[in-house]
Amino acid sequence: FFFQAEDGIRDYKVTGVQTCALPIFMHVAGEKFMVSLSEPLNLIMTAHVPNLDQITLGQALQGHLDILQMFGFRVRIVRVDPHKSMVCLRGRFPGIEIDITGAGDHLPVVDVRIRHIKENARTLIQSLDFDLPRAFIKYLITYCVSRMNVRTGSASSGHLCPRVKMTGRKVNYKTEFALKFGD
Repeated sequence: FFFQAEDGIRDYKVTGVQTCALPIFMHVAGEKFMVSLSEPLNLIMTAHVPNLDQITLGQALQGHLDILQMFGFRVRIVRVDPHKSMVCLRGRFPGIEIDITGAGDHLPVVDVRIRHIKENARTLIQSLDFDLPRAFIKYLITYCVSRMNVRTGSASSGHLCPRVKMTGRKVNYKTEFALKFGD
């Protein structure tokens, strides 16, 4: 999904920023996820979706919208793939335009992030001292995404990571990175 929103007040004085998000589906070890990229924050959000029906995807999208709204971002546009479950969401979110893009229009932006999520997950699985149960895949993906959101990259404007841009709080590496996945 690609969300477009008006920026709330932030400590780093960004004004007039339009936030957008591109949601797309990702499959990892038989589990399905909806991955959203919120720009210009470059914030990645995921939701584990047991199936790709309209109700499940609507709830996942609502969860992503609620997170952005909780931090003062008013979402105005969500750009989605022409997947039939996504097209049915049109008109179901008052005040938010569901923009159906052409197939593959936004894929390069989100596909790169999905590739990084999967690469990070594979690396973490290989570093574990035990076999990861399938039920823990959703926690692994959440962990990978949380780590990606505290890194700055070439796509980030300034020196702030996406999570700091959204929350306005600095990351405390001593407390938040004390344990690795599986500890």
